[in-house]
Amino acid sequence: MAERVERRLMMEFLDLYYPEWVRLKNQRVGPIVPPGQPGQVISFEEKYAKGFRRYADVILVKGDDVIIVEFDVRASQEGPASLEHYANLLPQTPELQDLTTKTISKLYVVAFSDPQIEQICKNKGIEYKVFTPEWIKGYWSKRSPPTA
Repeated sequence: MAERVERRLMMEFLDLYYPEWVRLKNQRVGPIVPPGQPGQVISFEEKYAKGFRRYADVILVKGDDVIIVEFDVRASQEGPASLEHYANLLPQTPELQDLTTKTISKLYVVAFSDPQIEQICKNKGIEYKVFTPEWIKGYWSKRSPPTA
């Protein structure tokens, strides 16, 4: 359920703010471990490392600009950390080599903000946006009982 909510949040945000950008959704980042040669023994770690590539929610591309975007319903410290990790993995991603010469920035989009996470993003040079469509307030009120 939460994954569908984040996907809807992502699509509405992108349609509103980045309608003309190329969207690489759920984009794998990181190196691909070569499959080896016939007769060559591949270690367990190398054989299964492909499953450890990370997924960026979306990478936006327009002209010389690239934006790595992470979406969360509720701001979390994992969001900025993931964005930094994806940015570090981008140059190691064979299928995205043409993006490494472009200007790369990071954007963290949340529906419900947290001032501490916002400050972390500011300190790390990550753009932080709060996007709270009306429908998500109803979703959140059903999930989280009000506190006194």
